[in-house]
Amino acid sequence: MLNEVDREDARHRAFIEKLLERSALLFQSAGEPNYEASIQQTIKSFEFLLNGMKTIQTKDDLRQALLKLPKPSAMEQRIFLAAIKYVPQLVNYGAKQIIQSEAHALPALPRGRPGSTLQQKAEIVGYVGALITKGCSTEIAKRRAATRFSRSESTIQRDWDDRGNMNEADFRSVLRWVQDGIGKR
Repeated sequence: MLNEVDREDARHRAFIEKLLERSALLFQSAGEPNYEASIQQTIKSFEFLLNGMKTIQTKDDLRQALLKLPKPSAMEQRIFLAAIKYVPQLVNYGAKQIIQSEAHALPALPRGRPGSTLQQKAEIVGYVGALITKGCSTEIAKRRAATRFSRSESTIQRDWDDRGNMNEADFRSVLRWVQDGIGKR
Protein backbone atom coordinates (compact mmCIF):
# COMPACT_ATOMS: atom_id res chain seq x y z
CA MET A 1 0.00 0.00 0.00
CA LEU A 2 1.37 3.43 -0.97
CA ASN A 3 1.78 6.05 1.69
CA GLU A 4 0.96 9.73 1.09
CA VAL A 5 4.56 10.65 0.14
CA ASP A 6 4.68 7.85 -2.45
CA ARG A 7 1.31 8.89 -3.90
CA GLU A 8 2.45 12.49 -4.14
CA ASP A 9 5.67 11.34 -5.83
CA ALA A 10 3.67 9.23 -8.29
CA ARG A 11 1.39 12.22 -9.09
CA HIS A 12 4.45 14.41 -9.61
CA ARG A 13 6.05 11.86 -11.98
CA ALA A 14 2.77 11.51 -13.91
CA PHE A 15 2.63 15.31 -14.23
CA ILE A 16 6.19 15.39 -15.59
CA GLU A 17 5.40 12.68 -18.16
CA LYS A 18 2.31 14.60 -19.34
CA LEU A 19 4.38 17.77 -19.55
CA LEU A 20 7.03 16.02 -21.66
CA GLU A 21 4.38 14.53 -23.95
CA ARG A 22 2.72 17.89 -24.50
CA SER A 23 6.08 19.61 -25.02
CA ALA A 24 6.89 17.14 -27.79
CA LEU A 25 3.49 17.85 -29.41
CA LEU A 26 4.14 21.59 -29.16
CA PHE A 27 7.48 21.32 -30.94
CA GLN A 28 5.99 19.05 -33.59
CA SER A 29 3.27 21.62 -34.25
CA ALA A 30 6.08 24.16 -34.78
CA GLY A 31 7.54 21.96 -37.52
CA GLU A 32 10.25 20.06 -35.67
CA PRO A 33 10.30 16.27 -35.91
CA ASN A 34 10.67 15.76 -32.16
CA TYR A 35 11.57 17.33 -28.84
CA GLU A 36 15.30 16.67 -29.12
CA ALA A 37 15.63 18.25 -32.59
CA SER A 38 13.73 21.35 -31.51
CA ILE A 39 15.85 21.80 -28.40
CA GLN A 40 19.04 21.44 -30.46
CA GLN A 41 17.79 24.11 -32.88
CA THR A 42 16.86 26.41 -29.99
CA ILE A 43 20.30 25.91 -28.41
CA LYS A 44 22.03 26.73 -31.71
CA SER A 45 19.99 29.95 -32.02
CA PHE A 46 20.81 31.05 -28.46
CA GLU A 47 24.49 30.12 -28.85
CA PHE A 48 24.70 32.22 -32.02
CA LEU A 49 23.18 35.18 -30.20
CA LEU A 50 25.29 34.66 -27.08
CA ASN A 51 28.53 34.33 -29.03
CA GLY A 52 27.75 37.52 -30.90
CA MET A 53 27.03 39.35 -27.64
CA LYS A 54 30.24 38.06 -26.04
CA THR A 55 32.30 39.81 -28.71
CA ILE A 56 30.81 43.23 -27.83
CA GLN A 57 30.62 43.25 -24.04
CA THR A 58 32.01 46.78 -23.74
CA LYS A 59 31.68 49.93 -25.82
CA ASP A 60 35.30 49.49 -26.85
CA ASP A 61 34.56 45.92 -28.02
CA LEU A 62 31.66 47.24 -30.10
CA ARG A 63 33.83 50.07 -31.45
CA GLN A 64 36.51 47.57 -32.55
CA ALA A 65 33.92 45.31 -34.20
CA LEU A 66 32.42 48.25 -36.09
CA LEU A 67 35.84 49.41 -37.26
CA LYS A 68 36.34 45.99 -38.91
CA LEU A 69 33.22 46.43 -41.06
CA PRO A 70 33.34 48.14 -44.48
CA LYS A 71 32.82 51.91 -44.25
CA PRO A 72 29.15 52.74 -44.83
CA SER A 73 28.04 55.47 -47.21
CA ALA A 74 26.47 58.65 -45.81
CA MET A 75 23.00 57.26 -46.60
CA GLU A 76 23.81 53.91 -44.92
CA GLN A 77 25.05 55.82 -41.85
CA ARG A 78 21.75 57.71 -41.59
CA ILE A 79 19.74 54.51 -42.04
CA PHE A 80 21.85 52.66 -39.46
CA LEU A 81 21.49 55.44 -36.86
CA ALA A 82 17.75 55.54 -37.47
CA ALA A 83 17.56 51.76 -37.17
CA ILE A 84 19.24 51.91 -33.76
CA LYS A 85 16.83 54.64 -32.69
CA TYR A 86 13.83 52.57 -33.78
CA VAL A 87 14.85 49.15 -32.42
CA PRO A 88 11.71 48.83 -30.23
CA GLN A 89 9.45 49.64 -33.18
CA LEU A 90 11.42 47.26 -35.44
CA VAL A 91 11.06 44.46 -32.89
CA ASN A 92 7.32 45.20 -32.71
CA TYR A 93 7.06 45.14 -36.51
CA GLY A 94 9.14 41.95 -36.78
CA ALA A 95 7.05 40.17 -34.17
CA LYS A 96 3.85 41.13 -36.00
CA GLN A 97 5.29 39.90 -39.30
CA ILE A 98 6.25 36.56 -37.76
CA ILE A 99 2.80 36.21 -36.21
CA GLN A 100 1.07 37.05 -39.50
CA SER A 101 3.21 34.65 -41.50
CA GLU A 102 2.76 31.81 -39.01
CA ALA A 103 -0.82 32.47 -37.89
CA HIS A 104 -2.27 30.02 -40.40
CA ALA A 105 -0.24 27.17 -38.87
CA LEU A 106 -1.32 27.86 -35.30
CA PRO A 107 -4.63 26.72 -33.80
CA ALA A 108 -7.32 29.37 -33.43
CA LEU A 109 -8.12 30.89 -30.07
CA PRO A 110 -11.17 29.46 -28.31
CA ARG A 111 -14.33 31.36 -29.14
CA GLY A 112 -17.57 31.85 -27.30
CA ARG A 113 -18.53 33.70 -24.20
CA PRO A 114 -16.02 33.83 -21.36
CA GLY A 115 -16.35 30.93 -18.98
CA SER A 116 -15.22 30.43 -15.44
CA THR A 117 -11.58 29.83 -14.64
CA LEU A 118 -10.58 26.50 -13.14
CA GLN A 119 -10.43 28.07 -9.67
CA GLN A 120 -13.86 29.68 -10.07
CA LYS A 121 -15.33 26.38 -11.31
CA ALA A 122 -13.92 24.60 -8.27
CA GLU A 123 -15.45 27.22 -5.95
CA ILE A 124 -18.81 27.05 -7.72
CA VAL A 125 -18.93 23.24 -7.78
CA GLY A 126 -17.88 23.13 -4.12
CA TYR A 127 -20.54 25.65 -3.13
CA VAL A 128 -23.33 23.87 -5.03
CA GLY A 129 -22.19 20.49 -3.70
CA ALA A 130 -22.14 21.78 -0.11
CA LEU A 131 -25.67 23.16 -0.45
CA ILE A 132 -26.92 19.86 -1.89
CA THR A 133 -25.25 17.98 0.97
CA LYS A 134 -27.14 20.21 3.42
CA GLY A 135 -30.44 19.16 1.80
CA CYS A 136 -30.94 21.96 -0.72
CA SER A 137 -32.31 20.93 -4.13
CA THR A 138 -29.88 21.03 -7.05
CA GLU A 139 -31.85 23.74 -8.86
CA ILE A 140 -32.05 26.02 -5.83
CA ALA A 141 -28.34 25.43 -5.07
CA LYS A 142 -27.43 26.48 -8.63
CA ARG A 143 -29.63 29.59 -8.37
CA ARG A 144 -27.95 30.56 -5.09
CA ALA A 145 -24.53 30.00 -6.70
CA ALA A 146 -25.50 32.27 -9.59
CA THR A 147 -26.34 35.01 -7.11
CA ARG A 148 -23.31 34.45 -4.90
CA PHE A 149 -20.78 34.32 -7.78
CA SER A 150 -22.49 36.95 -9.98
CA ARG A 151 -22.84 34.51 -12.87
CA SER A 152 -25.77 33.57 -15.06
CA GLU A 153 -27.62 30.40 -14.23
CA SER A 154 -26.52 28.93 -17.56
CA THR A 155 -22.84 29.50 -16.65
CA ILE A 156 -23.39 27.82 -13.29
CA GLN A 157 -25.14 24.95 -15.10
CA ARG A 158 -22.18 24.52 -17.49
CA ASP A 159 -19.72 24.58 -14.58
CA TRP A 160 -21.83 22.05 -12.67
CA ASP A 161 -22.17 19.79 -15.73
CA ASP A 162 -18.38 19.97 -16.26
CA ARG A 163 -17.53 19.03 -12.68
CA GLY A 164 -16.13 15.68 -13.79
CA ASN A 165 -13.44 17.43 -15.88
CA MET A 166 -11.88 19.48 -13.11
CA ASN A 167 -8.45 17.87 -13.55
CA GLU A 168 -7.55 19.91 -16.60
CA ALA A 169 -7.47 23.69 -16.94
CA ASP A 170 -9.10 25.33 -19.94
CA PHE A 171 -7.48 27.94 -22.19
CA ARG A 172 -8.86 30.91 -20.22
CA SER A 173 -7.45 29.57 -16.96
CA VAL A 174 -4.03 29.22 -18.56
CA LEU A 175 -4.27 32.68 -20.13
CA ARG A 176 -5.23 34.23 -16.78
CA TRP A 177 -2.24 32.47 -15.15
CA VAL A 178 0.11 33.88 -17.80
CA GLN A 179 -1.41 37.37 -17.57
CA ASP A 180 -1.11 37.40 -13.78
CA GLY A 181 2.55 36.49 -14.06
CA ILE A 182 3.62 32.89 -14.33
CA GLY A 183 4.20 31.41 -10.92
CA LYS A 184 2.82 34.37 -8.93
CA ARG A 185 0.23 32.66 -6.80
